[in-house]
Amino acid sequence: MFNVRSVSFAYSPDSANVFSDVSFCLSPGGGRICVLGPSGIGKTTLIALLGLLAGTKFSGQISYQLRDGTTLDFGCIAPDEIERLRRTEFGFALQNSYLLPHLTVLDNLVMPLGLNGFSEADRRSRGLELLSLMSDLEERWNSPVDKLSGGQKQRVAVLRSVIHHPRVLFADEPFSALDDENRRLILDVLMKWQSKDLPGQQKNGDNLLFLVCHDEDVANEYATSFLRMDGSGVCLTEKGSTVT
Repeated sequence: MFNVRSVSFAYSPDSANVFSDVSFCLSPGGGRICVLGPSGIGKTTLIALLGLLAGTKFSGQISYQLRDGTTLDFGCIAPDEIERLRRTEFGFALQNSYLLPHLTVLDNLVMPLGLNGFSEADRRSRGLELLSLMSDLEERWNSPVDKLSGGQKQRVAVLRSVIHHPRVLFADEPFSALDDENRRLILDVLMKWQSKDLPGQQKNGDNLLFLVCHDEDVANEYATSFLRMDGSGVCLTEKGSTVT
């Protein structure tokens, strides 16, 4: 699905590399990959590159294989193709919810569907169906999101990241500042999405989750493999290895 070869990245020509000579290959087949490593090592930057959020100015090669077998080279990808991938193939659940405070819970939730041309009726139907997973949000579907708690806002954002049924989800510590109950609810959504158990999800194909997480217990419980980053590079290992 992703082939990363000797990739180095810096935010400007005059700055030091965030990471250097990173290589790994992920074959189609889905799974839950926990991205591990100390703070400042480049975990967020790496998934931003893979999700086409950090531009295409890097050295090395990043390629992505679509479901039909077509391979895209991120070093020379067209702007309209970047937009299409971020809108349809990829989903993003980040530390900040990035909700629009003047819109309702439902209107925030269904924004990806609007970008993909869904009718108002279809947006509403799919949004309410997804909100049914969380009773406290379901009953407040028409409330402005600025009336919600921090944990509720983050759960709306996570639901929004999967409502368009992406193939790859980049989750960058989406529950790092939340209590245990909100963390459990968010992890439940992520796991249901990856295993295609959300309302309305089609069962064909495979979903891939990248989860940046500092919690070793969460990593060991939920990941199927680990992508470890340190000063010497990146190591991709299957589950069964001890997280250190």
